[in-house]
Amino acid sequence: MSKQFRKVSKVGSSLTVVIPREMAQRLNIRQGDMMEVSTDGMQLHIKPTNTLPENVDPRILESLGGAFSIYEETFKNLRDR
Repeated sequence: MSKQFRKVSKVGSSLTVVIPREMAQRLNIRQGDMMEVSTDGMQLHIKPTNTLPENVDPRILESLGGAFSIYEETFKNLRDR
């Protein structure tokens, strides 16, 4: 297991920690992936999950997935503006 140190940053009213690129690649974590965040009171636990939040209908994600694959280049151009 590798160990790196990261500074906690503030984004809006939340705090963030950046996942190092090498770790994200090794764990196959990509932008937009859903993560489960929990604590045992002493440690923070973060792991990838396929579980959707209660208010997200999986059919919407399926529809969006099709649109993203068809218009991938358009979405990249919008992202990079």
